[in-house]
Amino acid sequence: MAPRRKQKEKAPWWQFELSGVEVAVLVLAMLAVLRCCDVPVPFVDDAIARIKLVLHPPEVPPEAGSDVAATMAAAWAGQPMVFDDLLFQLRHYCAEGGGGSCTEWLEAVPLVAAAVRRGPGTWDRKPLKKAKTLELDRLLASVNSRSDASAKVRQALRAIGEELLDVAPKSIKKDLLAWDSPGAAKEDEVEVEL
Repeated sequence: MAPRRKQKEKAPWWQFELSGVEVAVLVLAMLAVLRCCDVPVPFVDDAIARIKLVLHPPEVPPEAGSDVAATMAAAWAGQPMVFDDLLFQLRHYCAEGGGGSCTEWLEAVPLVAAAVRRGPGTWDRKPLKKAKTLELDRLLASVNSRSDASAKVRQALRAIGEELLDVAPKSIKKDLLAWDSPGAAKEDEVEVEL
């Protein structure tokens, strides 16, 4: 008779061996279930957040007042305007390299001045930053010195300059040009002589 082969003993059902690939698949499946159930998984959540940030960066909100057409329409509609909006308008219409026509902006200056006077925060305006104030002042002075600026336009620019003086930092108030520009002074002299 042939020798009997030993039969392998069957291991109980709770003892089993998994290969490395099977373990990796089980771990990934468990992580997927945890993510679907909104259970935070520390390292995985951080990695997913970084990947999402790289693939879909958040939109940068536009700077206040950067929509010049909307602020001009608001001025035409009689709505209040803040100095940031005015600065963007001047950059667009009257600064070097601006996309608009300064003559077009000059036609709307009385409306813009009224909107700035009515502007939000007129009773408790916060001082503007020095750089913005000086840039706004420089642009207003250059517009005021234009030859195509009428007396009505100069008067409106002077009103804007006086409002600017109210919100200018104390350290630069004496350096501002727009509220005390030569064009505005000539207009005042003409009115006094009449």
